[in-house]
Amino acid sequence: MKKIVFLSSVVALLLSVATACSFVIKTQEEVSKDFLSSAEKISQDLDQIFQYAGTTADKAEIIEINMSHSADDTTDIKNDISAVIIDPADKNLIKRYFWFDNKDMRNSYKTEEVTITDFAGTEVIEGYDKYKDMITTYADFKPYIDNYDTYCQEALKAAGYEGNGYVRYFSYSKERGGSITIGYRGKDVSKSFDIAEDKKHIKK
Repeated sequence: MKKIVFLSSVVALLLSVATACSFVIKTQEEVSKDFLSSAEKISQDLDQIFQYAGTTADKAEIIEINMSHSADDTTDIKNDISAVIIDPADKNLIKRYFWFDNKDMRNSYKTEEVTITDFAGTEVIEGYDKYKDMITTYADFKPYIDNYDTYCQEALKAAGYEGNGYVRYFSYSKERGGSITIGYRGKDVSKSFDIAEDKKHIKK
């Protein structure tokens, strides 16, 4: 098993509110519904991330996709979507490109260099040939987007948090597949569910 380590923040670029990724905070509940509960919004944001990285969804060589949303603090609702991909300019490098939004940095993009080690952290894995078995494509990820609304509905119901539940986290990689986490609003409590192998429903 391999472990991804984020090395250093390289650059942050603030975007104007006129961009496709402009994000307006309304109320806590509306942000939750508009953000990680919206497959269309996620797809649009990923397209912008790939564009920022200098590639497109159909060409990106993806290692991992992560999305998170914090709705517990009404004074600072935090959101981010990231894609760990092979650098289009140098296939021997891996970078994490992500969009994030909080009270200090609105509608921003950021890049981090990434290194991969074995799970023990003792051996650094370098070079495109050694990354190949980890690479997936947007075509592989797309069924998760297509069925994302179903995951949200099923996970919110399975968590049993009633009206206090919200979609807190979603992640995907070739090695682990997909998983979704439901948070309990106002408490540091959550439940996670893996996505079934057919990519149509959560595992129960």
